[in-house]
Amino acid sequence: MTASLFKEQLVAVFPGFRELKPPYKNDGGARQAASYMLLLLPDGEAVGIGDLYDKAVSTPGFILEAHAGGRGLGGRFMVPMFKFTFEFEASEDMRELGVTGAFEGGDFSGMVAGGTGFPSQECTTRPP
Repeated sequence: MTASLFKEQLVAVFPGFRELKPPYKNDGGARQAASYMLLLLPDGEAVGIGDLYDKAVSTPGFILEAHAGGRGLGGRFMVPMFKFTFEFEASEDMRELGVTGAFEGGDFSGMVAGGTGFPSQECTTRPP
């Protein structure tokens, strides 16, 4: 868990969920107010996380409307640290969709002077 560096956090309460708005740590410049994380937490009674997600993705402007609500100062809260990674190999799916030219050999002879298309036999670098 990571504790917030700010003693007071902004909290808004809506029917079925709460909105927490912890700001990101930064150098305190003019863009400080523009950088924050928006966490929507269901109350768990009538609205679950799936219901809140469905409402957020199916209702245009839901996040903006929720974000525009009144705010109060909440106590200190902690947010778990998390990291997302995602990998997807698309070449087989692209082939199934008919994209084949990207996976075949290409003729790059027009890209070099002389048109031979062979790599340079010399490597020249500048001293630092």
